[in-house]
Amino acid sequence: MRNELSRLYRRLFRLSQAASVGKFASNFQKKVSEFWPSAVLGDIAKDANNQSVRHDQTGFELRGKLMFETIFAPAFSQWASPGPDIARLWGAIAGHHGKPVPNGGPTDIVTGMSTSGIRAACAFARDAVALFGPFEALPERETEQLATASWMIAGLTNIADWVGSNRDRFPCCEPDVTLADYWPNAQKKAADAVVAAGISLSRSSNEPNAGRLFPLIKQLSPLQTHVSGCALPQGPILAIIEDVTGSGKTEAALILAARLLTDGCADGMFFALPTMATANAMFDRLAETHRRLFADEATPSLVLAHGRSALHDGFQASILDNGIKLAEHQAERQGDESSATCAAWIADDRRKAFLAHVGVGTIDQALLGVLPSKHQALRLWGLSDRILIVDEAHAYDAYMSQELTRLIEFHAALGGSAIILSATLPSDQRKSLAAAFAKGLGGKVEVQPSPDYPLMTIVTGTGLAAKAVGSRPDRARNLPVRAIGDVKDAIAHVVEVASKGGAVAWIRNAVDDAIEAVELLRAEGLEPTLLHARFAMGDRLDIEERVRETLRKPDARDNSKRRGFVLVGTQILEQSLDYDVD
Repeated sequence: MRNELSRLYRRLFRLSQAASVGKFASNFQKKVSEFWPSAVLGDIAKDANNQSVRHDQTGFELRGKLMFETIFAPAFSQWASPGPDIARLWGAIAGHHGKPVPNGGPTDIVTGMSTSGIRAACAFARDAVALFGPFEALPERETEQLATASWMIAGLTNIADWVGSNRDRFPCCEPDVTLADYWPNAQKKAADAVVAAGISLSRSSNEPNAGRLFPLIKQLSPLQTHVSGCALPQGPILAIIEDVTGSGKTEAALILAARLLTDGCADGMFFALPTMATANAMFDRLAETHRRLFADEATPSLVLAHGRSALHDGFQASILDNGIKLAEHQAERQGDESSATCAAWIADDRRKAFLAHVGVGTIDQALLGVLPSKHQALRLWGLSDRILIVDEAHAYDAYMSQELTRLIEFHAALGGSAIILSATLPSDQRKSLAAAFAKGLGGKVEVQPSPDYPLMTIVTGTGLAAKAVGSRPDRARNLPVRAIGDVKDAIAHVVEVASKGGAVAWIRNAVDDAIEAVELLRAEGLEPTLLHARFAMGDRLDIEERVRETLRKPDARDNSKRRGFVLVGTQILEQSLDYDVD
């Protein structure tokens, strides 16, 4: 299905060469009066109307005047009724500025255009047809397939318009240059522009194994061993990985993703996490490993995408000016496995994060692809060539869980694969995600509740396979649980543990409760660290870093700093940080 759609939208992309044909309208040309093309459109005073209409809307309305159904007739000769379908596809192309054009029936937009403007637009259309023809006949598609193709075309046209709008890369040419003369030179410039933007293909590694990805891991966990050797079906898959906290789910996901990259199922990946703190931590982890997912000579880009990514020092240090070639920069830093590089063109907009070879961001950035947001088609198109990895899938409320289910369905329909990670995924959510992925592929699966844990489930369009995997022996432990009845008893317990040199974390339900707890502990002579979401972002990042440094896992911590350390916070302490307390 993915290959068929790929061939379809690549061939239909010829249509999109005329995406900005609405710029021939007088009202658009009048925006900069000193460049008014009087030789083509006549006198500006007489021939230009004052309608304020976007050129994408004008271009959509021009389809009748451009006689698309006639000039593209050979391409749609096998279709029973191509008219409505051509209109749908043209609507996807015309909406190349990130949102669909209004389609409430014919308007007077074209009527208000000058005759010379319409004539110039038609001449351009004929030149484009002559340049890209003859058109190969397209096999007729089902309505659902055309709907899927329309999203692909909209996203592709959107990114082509973004890259092609760089006036430094594509300066204006002389008025007498024909389209046929312009095109060969434009193709060369486009190739350079794609490389400079950082979105050219990066060849995956031929060694998708744990030894290459994680040379410091001496003993793989049962989960990591399983994903390293399990059989993978052909085509898009959804892998749901459920295992205990600290079992190495992230490493397992990367091993599986590396195998999918090598098999040609994707060109990159996007990690979606619940919070900015978890996204920052994942970016730091991937900075050390992402290059090993690709061939040694490759120069993959790594991007961080959330509302405060500009405050992450490591990400800012990775951003390269567009004038610097990634390959040259990588050569300078050869041997530095922790170096991360990201083209400035990608880094300047979170919507472009899905075009990087490896993206890390908060889940909301991906969910915007299934909400009525501007450039949602671009997000979906970028994701379609990426393995979508969703961490902490159990962490979302009912509303976001429904959005995630819809995203998984869309991702499958566009030919993408996904990996879901969770320590405590409810069986109903597993069932919903599996059913949505199969539905996106045009299939249906029956998900039976499983008593097994840890568990790995692989879903395709035709079936489902669940495999119980063992847990790491060092993850099993007996933990005494003590019920503490009120805040007074909690204060006494924290003071007692801290006085003996233990490190303590106290999670409260609300910011005001956390602040109150800190004040009460200070009255008892302690100096707790407070963390909640209302801190200024710079202060919050500093506190998070101090917590991580002080409360590292046993094999990498300074015990002198952690003695008697008390941390008080809200739900941030449940999901956003990796720390160890007594």
